[in-house]
Amino acid sequence: MSAKNKNRRVAVSIAFNDEKAFVELNDGLIIGVPFTYAKKLANASKVERESVEFIGGGVGLHFPLIDEDLSVDGIVRDLAPTNEAIRVNISLPKPALNELDRKAKAAGMSRSAFIAKLAVSA
Repeated sequence: MSAKNKNRRVAVSIAFNDEKAFVELNDGLIIGVPFTYAKKLANASKVERESVEFIGGGVGLHFPLIDEDLSVDGIVRDLAPTNEAIRVNISLPKPALNELDRKAKAAGMSRSAFIAKLAVSA
Protein backbone atom coordinates (compact mmCIF):
# COMPACT_ATOMS: atom_id res chain seq x y z
CA MET A 1 0.00 0.00 0.00
CA SER A 2 1.42 3.37 -0.93
CA ALA A 3 1.95 6.11 1.65
CA LYS A 4 -0.72 8.10 -0.17
CA ASN A 5 -3.32 5.40 0.63
CA LYS A 6 -2.19 4.77 4.22
CA ASN A 7 -5.23 6.43 5.84
CA ARG A 8 -7.69 5.56 3.09
CA ARG A 9 -9.94 2.55 2.63
CA VAL A 10 -8.52 0.35 -0.10
CA ALA A 11 -9.34 -3.12 -1.40
CA VAL A 12 -7.00 -5.87 -0.21
CA SER A 13 -8.80 -8.98 -1.50
CA ILE A 14 -11.80 -10.02 -3.53
CA ALA A 15 -13.85 -13.21 -3.67
CA PHE A 16 -16.90 -14.21 -5.69
CA ASN A 17 -20.06 -16.24 -5.54
CA ASP A 18 -22.76 -16.50 -8.22
CA GLU A 19 -24.36 -13.15 -7.33
CA LYS A 20 -21.73 -10.91 -5.75
CA ALA A 21 -18.13 -9.90 -5.45
CA PHE A 22 -16.96 -9.66 -1.84
CA VAL A 23 -14.47 -6.83 -1.53
CA GLU A 24 -12.37 -6.85 1.63
CA LEU A 25 -10.98 -3.49 2.67
CA ASN A 26 -7.83 -2.72 4.63
CA ASP A 27 -9.91 -1.89 7.73
CA GLY A 28 -11.51 -5.36 7.76
CA LEU A 29 -14.84 -4.33 6.25
CA ILE A 30 -16.15 -6.78 3.65
CA ILE A 31 -18.70 -5.39 1.22
CA GLY A 32 -20.88 -7.61 -0.95
CA VAL A 33 -21.12 -5.96 -4.36
CA PRO A 34 -24.01 -7.38 -6.40
CA PHE A 35 -23.09 -7.84 -10.04
CA THR A 36 -26.14 -5.69 -10.85
CA TYR A 37 -24.21 -2.76 -9.33
CA ALA A 38 -22.60 -2.20 -12.75
CA LYS A 39 -24.33 -3.09 -16.01
CA LYS A 40 -21.16 -4.54 -17.56
CA LEU A 41 -20.68 -6.82 -14.54
CA ALA A 42 -24.31 -7.93 -14.67
CA ASN A 43 -23.87 -8.95 -18.31
CA ALA A 44 -20.41 -10.46 -17.89
CA SER A 45 -19.46 -14.13 -17.76
CA LYS A 46 -17.91 -15.68 -14.67
CA VAL A 47 -14.47 -15.55 -16.31
CA GLU A 48 -14.92 -11.88 -17.22
CA ARG A 49 -16.05 -10.99 -13.68
CA GLU A 50 -13.29 -12.90 -11.95
CA SER A 51 -10.57 -11.35 -14.10
CA VAL A 52 -9.98 -8.34 -11.86
CA GLU A 53 -6.99 -6.16 -11.03
CA PHE A 54 -6.45 -3.76 -8.14
CA ILE A 55 -5.62 -0.28 -9.39
CA GLY A 56 -3.99 2.61 -7.57
CA GLY A 57 -2.87 0.48 -4.67
CA GLY A 58 -6.41 -0.82 -4.15
CA VAL A 59 -8.40 2.42 -4.54
CA GLY A 60 -10.17 0.81 -7.47
CA LEU A 61 -10.97 -2.43 -9.25
CA HIS A 62 -10.39 -2.92 -12.97
CA PHE A 63 -12.11 -5.68 -14.94
CA PRO A 64 -9.97 -5.73 -18.11
CA LEU A 65 -12.02 -8.22 -20.12
CA ILE A 66 -15.09 -5.95 -19.99
CA ASP A 67 -13.27 -2.60 -19.56
CA GLU A 68 -15.05 -1.73 -16.30
CA ASP A 69 -13.60 0.20 -13.38
CA LEU A 70 -15.12 0.54 -9.91
CA SER A 71 -13.81 2.83 -7.19
CA VAL A 72 -13.64 1.65 -3.60
CA ASP A 73 -14.94 5.06 -2.50
CA GLY A 74 -18.01 4.57 -4.70
CA ILE A 75 -18.59 1.04 -3.46
CA VAL A 76 -18.31 2.19 0.17
CA ARG A 77 -20.59 5.18 -0.46
CA ASP A 78 -23.24 3.16 -2.26
CA LEU A 79 -23.16 -0.19 -0.48
CA ALA A 80 -21.44 -0.11 2.92
CA PRO A 81 -24.38 1.20 4.99
CA THR A 82 -26.46 -1.90 4.25
CA ASN A 83 -23.51 -4.30 4.37
CA GLU A 84 -21.59 -3.03 7.41
CA ALA A 85 -19.42 -5.76 8.83
CA ILE A 86 -19.60 -6.63 12.49
CA ARG A 87 -16.47 -7.99 14.10
CA VAL A 88 -17.15 -11.31 15.82
CA ASN A 89 -14.82 -13.14 18.16
CA ILE A 90 -15.20 -16.91 18.14
CA SER A 91 -13.18 -19.77 19.51
CA LEU A 92 -12.33 -22.64 17.20
CA PRO A 93 -10.24 -25.74 17.73
CA LYS A 94 -6.76 -25.23 16.31
CA PRO A 95 -7.19 -27.95 13.61
CA ALA A 96 -10.36 -26.21 12.36
CA LEU A 97 -8.61 -22.84 12.28
CA ASN A 98 -5.64 -24.33 10.45
CA GLU A 99 -8.00 -25.87 7.87
CA LEU A 100 -9.79 -22.53 7.37
CA ASP A 101 -6.47 -20.80 6.86
CA ARG A 102 -5.31 -23.47 4.40
CA LYS A 103 -8.50 -23.21 2.34
CA ALA A 104 -8.51 -19.41 2.44
CA LYS A 105 -4.89 -19.31 1.26
CA ALA A 106 -5.65 -21.78 -1.55
CA ALA A 107 -8.52 -19.51 -2.63
CA GLY A 108 -6.24 -16.44 -2.49
CA MET A 109 -8.36 -14.87 0.23
CA SER A 110 -8.01 -13.68 3.78
CA ARG A 111 -9.58 -15.79 6.52
CA SER A 112 -12.33 -13.17 7.04
CA ALA A 113 -13.22 -13.00 3.35
CA PHE A 114 -13.26 -16.79 3.10
CA ILE A 115 -15.61 -17.12 6.10
CA ALA A 116 -17.88 -14.38 4.72
CA LYS A 117 -18.07 -16.17 1.38
CA LEU A 118 -18.92 -19.47 3.11
CA ALA A 119 -21.63 -17.82 5.19
CA VAL A 120 -23.30 -16.15 2.21
CA SER A 121 -23.02 -19.24 0.01
CA ALA A 122 -24.61 -21.52 2.63
